[in-house]
Amino acid sequence: MAANPNLWTHDKSHFNQIDFEGTRTVLAAVAKCDIEVMAYTSTESIAPRNALIDELAAPVQRTLAEMPDPYCRSKFLAEQEAYRAIGQGMPVIIVAPTLPIGPGNRNITPPTKMILNFLNHNMPAYLDCGLNMIDVRDVAKGHILAAKHGRIGGYYIFGNENLTLATVLQWIEEITGLPMPKRRIPYWLALVTGVV
Repeated sequence: MAANPNLWTHDKSHFNQIDFEGTRTVLAAVAKCDIEVMAYTSTESIAPRNALIDELAAPVQRTLAEMPDPYCRSKFLAEQEAYRAIGQGMPVIIVAPTLPIGPGNRNITPPTKMILNFLNHNMPAYLDCGLNMIDVRDVAKGHILAAKHGRIGGYYIFGNENLTLATVLQWIEEITGLPMPKRRIPYWLALVTGVV
């Protein structure tokens, strides 16, 4: 499951070292063992958009050039290694969670940081984007269920309800009584700022 899930890091090679090289190292070690199944953790972030995904069919082909950032590129390459291992007869199942949130998040992933920023009054504005978050405990259960009942070579997305960030913030506002940010950042401004 090891990955660097952050959106940014000073050294972009960390994504490749952890996500891709780490996966390759684990797969090489697993190849030397007699295991029944390995559930490899990919990410829904690299799943094809606007395409029907069938876990019993061949994967929809994407390219490295389609991946928008270093995290997605490293996870794409790692997933390709998992498919290569499957092609060599290894008993691998691929699972792709959406945005996991929940207890025990020691590394503070981006979705958790966003919620913490809101709770700590450190969110002056928001970008109303689409999200699909899943409880990390459901992700753990999903891994176990995929290992027990999944098809070798299968691809399973773990997700929940599609929501807007505004909806999530409104829910947190209702639960905590803290006012959600009133300023909404336009998408074009967020994109220009991100590029800069």
